[in-house]
Amino acid sequence: EMPLVLAGLIFSSMQVTGMTTRIFLGWISDHFISAIRLLGIIGLLIAITLMALAFIKPTWSITTIFVFAGLTGIFVTGWSGVYLAEIARVVTPEHVAIATGGTVFFSFFGAAIGPSIFSLIVAATNNYTPAFIAIGTAAGLVGVLVLRCQRHTTIYTDHNQHFGN
Repeated sequence: EMPLVLAGLIFSSMQVTGMTTRIFLGWISDHFISAIRLLGIIGLLIAITLMALAFIKPTWSITTIFVFAGLTGIFVTGWSGVYLAEIARVVTPEHVAIATGGTVFFSFFGAAIGPSIFSLIVAATNNYTPAFIAIGTAAGLVGVLVLRCQRHTTIYTDHNQHFGN
């Protein structure tokens, strides 16, 4: 068993790494790889890092756990800037507010219910591993879907054209 304060410090590193790498992920999507492809890859990396966290053992060093938690945070909390920029890019200017507002609503809805689902899985199984696997699997599936659908993304560059026409 790990002391709760130490566990809290380790998992707070997720927030720190995610927050500090948002600009870097945006830079990557601006210069090296399309945002939609990067988002799909991030979904897969979320799955991989959560699966790694699912199998933490008491024999792992605190440093190793910090590293995996930090890597997880880069992807779990670092994606949102790239996501919002991509939403704003693919809609007409007059629809940016409604499009980003709508997607943020659903993103935060997931952030609101995700911990409850995670807790329910832990309570039902008395184990964290299935919860990490379930959430990681969901993220991985989204990553695969985004990568498969990326070629169907339409960019609305004619500002006189209405959304959806």
